[in-house]
Amino acid sequence: MLLGIIVAAVAMIASCDVPLIGDAVATPHREKLLAKQPTLDSNTSCKACHAEAFAAWRTSRHAKAGRNPAFNFEYDSHPGSWCMGCHAPRSKRDLKLATARRQGVDCITCHVKDGQLHSRTRAASSPHKTATDASFGGPSMCAGCHQFNFPVLSAKGDLVRYTDQPMQNTFGEYRASGTTAECIDCHMAKGSHRFEGAYVPSKVQEALNVSLCGDATAYQVSIANALSAHNVPSGGVNRAIVLTLYRTDNPQGRQQYRMERLYDGPVGERRKRKDTTLVPGGRATWTIPRTLLGLGTPKELVLAGDFYFGTDPNPKAPKARVEIFETAFDAASLKDCDE
Repeated sequence: MLLGIIVAAVAMIASCDVPLIGDAVATPHREKLLAKQPTLDSNTSCKACHAEAFAAWRTSRHAKAGRNPAFNFEYDSHPGSWCMGCHAPRSKRDLKLATARRQGVDCITCHVKDGQLHSRTRAASSPHKTATDASFGGPSMCAGCHQFNFPVLSAKGDLVRYTDQPMQNTFGEYRASGTTAECIDCHMAKGSHRFEGAYVPSKVQEALNVSLCGDATAYQVSIANALSAHNVPSGGVNRAIVLTLYRTDNPQGRQQYRMERLYDGPVGERRKRKDTTLVPGGRATWTIPRTLLGLGTPKELVLAGDFYFGTDPNPKAPKARVEIFETAFDAASLKDCDE
């Protein structure tokens, strides 16, 4: 039985290579905008003409980049101005830090540079003087915040140097896949500015194929990264996909398989200890001896998949879980692994 699953790291930068939701909406305010050059210094000013895009962005991880619980914990523990380049980028440009953290990665961050609007294309009805660039919103733009090595920071939180170990390697994984697709093809489907990724179960279910079979001595779970153009999971190191298999008559005998990257060592000297993430097109097989789940003949098995954000062993570190799937199987009807 095939189950669709998982993951994609959230692409970090907005794009206009597809029509913006709400572009064609005619409002009195829009008509006034068309009569003059709109200002480009306020994120909320975009809302008048791009209401749906703005509403989608407000629910996105981009909007919460400077104030989500995981970031708050890390930043409050080790404040660093370097972190704000991606989590509150306007603090580097035109806003005070507290305000920039509330804004996160907003419209102005991606679309305005030196007071001018930037986009891949310009609609004929746009009131903006727009600098168009065919590469705008492309993978290299996303790489700015989704490809970097572990930093070594000064006591004040400024960047001293980077190590030779990747803290985020999503762009590198994407480039190694050889795909011609772009980040926005998955993470901005139909022009959505919600930037859907691993926090959205329906999105997560598109990328991974998982199947379960059994024989006289063991069960076997097959996991394949069928659609994601980067590793599964990707992004930060404190992330893991956990598969769980158990018998409903003996849930305490549950067994788990973890997909994650783990690094050991102090800052500046970290080295990879484990990497069970799946490369694009990659496949893994998890074999579970029947006796580990319990004795006797089971009636029903349950296979579940969850995405964990925040695997930091510190008990005070915030943790979040997104349920990807949970499927029950009739043990007597389970497909034989030799078929």
